Amino acid sequence: MRSLDDVKAIIDTFSRGETPSLATIQSVLVDSRKQHEQLPNLVRVPIPSPPPPAAGAVSGMDAVAPMTLLSIEEGGMPTTVSAREDEPQAPPGGLIIVGDTHGQFADLVGKIFSDQVAGFPSPHNVFIFNGDFVDRGENSVGVIITLLAIKLALPDALHLVRGNHESIQMNIMFGFTDELQKKFGNEALPLFHLFTETFNALPLAAIVHDSVFVVHGGIGPVTYKMKLDELDRLNRFKQPDFAQRPLDSMREAEPPILTDEELQELNGVGELLWSDPADRTQGFKRSSRGGGTTAFGADITQQFLELNGLQYMVRSHVMKQAGFSVGHDGLCLTVFSAPNYCGARNLGAVLRYRDPSMIMHPEVVQYKALNHPPPKPMSSLDME
Repeated sequence: MRSLDDVKAIIDTFSRGETPSLATIQSVLVDSRKQHEQLPNLVRVPIPSPPPPAAGAVSGMDAVAPMTLLSIEEGGMPTTVSAREDEPQAPPGGLIIVGDTHGQFADLVGKIFSDQVAGFPSPHNVFIFNGDFVDRGENSVGVIITLLAIKLALPDALHLVRGNHESIQMNIMFGFTDELQKKFGNEALPLFHLFTETFNALPLAAIVHDSVFVVHGGIGPVTYKMKLDELDRLNRFKQPDFAQRPLDSMREAEPPILTDEELQELNGVGELLWSDPADRTQGFKRSSRGGGTTAFGADITQQFLELNGLQYMVRSHVMKQAGFSVGHDGLCLTVFSAPNYCGARNLGAVLRYRDPSMIMHPEVVQYKALNHPPPKPMSSLDME
């Protein structure tokens, strides 16, 4: 385990444009892999109790500018106007869901962890980071090592859900292995193996207050029929080959190529990491991402939620100009937290839950990017 002083030293090193020692990086990865191997596929995360009021603090929400408040019961329509970024925000506290961060270390530390957006993790200010920590941005090592170090120091205050970019194929294609080579030279390959082992151990989803399903991509032809305990039994400790092996061709083959159990093992992980919702679709269709990935309709979302007694789904995986969007009649929220992603000039956003009784009304906090070097051009694999 690490102390918060260790975490601060790691953040300070990255903030100076430097990289912690190889021994430090290796130690974080080894300890994090062991920590995450003990976790289930689906982590259950309660909404924490509010922090005690600080001396002299003004109680209530009247003293601060309002957030955007979504009403899931009304199809995801905002019910208040978003606060401007230069206005004071509601104080940290509650449960925060963060979407893709994609190596944008400056925005993680300077925006997301600022009191103007979400604050720093603590027992009263708990985070779920919903995948895609690496690739694209200029400091993927900074993002993932910072998050893993915080998880070691505060295991109940920060939770990591795996994204489709936590995989070998994507890391080779979209920059993470190049960054390791530049920063660690001959040690890059064995270090990448350590990263891969840690990525393989990350949970596949989270359940908030027994009501909200949090997953990076979505669901597909195998997983939409599965109960939560079945999802918990999937073997996540491997690479998701789904993008290379289209599910629909397997299912239609005669005689069957794989048994139902083999299909679940092979494709279940890939569907959770890669699928996308489609608002004008019933059932399933091929995703525009290619590679056999799946787009699922509102009827599929509703069936999965009803099967598992859940209220709605929060996912990430796709850049949104406003940092978030609501689809499937309010049953599927997308949150994307990397602002100005690949030069797209989009806002970043996070979701916050302060009160279990308000689970159907999450706050949305939007923010602009800090100035940092322009990233590489994006691909159709990463946005609509």
